[in-house]
Amino acid sequence: MMKKTLVSLFENSLKQNWELKAFSNYKGDTITYAGVADRILFLHSIFENCGLKKGDKIAIIGKNSINWAIAYLATVSYGAIIVPILPDFKPDDVHHIVNHSDSVLFFSADPIFDDLDESVMKNLYGVFSLTDSAQIMLRQGRRRSGCRNLFSGLRYQSRCTVVLQPRCSWRFRR
Repeated sequence: MMKKTLVSLFENSLKQNWELKAFSNYKGDTITYAGVADRILFLHSIFENCGLKKGDKIAIIGKNSINWAIAYLATVSYGAIIVPILPDFKPDDVHHIVNHSDSVLFFSADPIFDDLDESVMKNLYGVFSLTDSAQIMLRQGRRRSGCRNLFSGLRYQSRCTVVLQPRCSWRFRR
């Protein structure tokens, strides 16, 4: 009997369907498997440079979208634990879930984050927009080494191929 993991199944899907459409936003953009791989690599580089470790928790809140799916897959394939939060929850409930889960990074839809108070979520050292993966907030003194320097020069670059290495560590290969 062959044992397969979610990450290995996704890796095979990326390789076999590289040029095919993977996700679409309702009445909006569509992205190929190659585009998904590029964006996962981008998020993995952020995770790595922020010192994210296997088992760290990343919260995510927003409506279903391409970026929601990519943030989810990047988190799971990196070895972190995803903490999905329903977008219908009230701000106090979101604060409680983020704090109780010990999440260290947070992906949020912009309109939802506008109603939240980041000072209440004390374990977070980074918040990212699901709209464009931009940094919304990096907390002074809470981030891990390397996180601030990463954002000063990091730009999303497409046209990469991806190879999944052992331990869920994605690497660029041009």
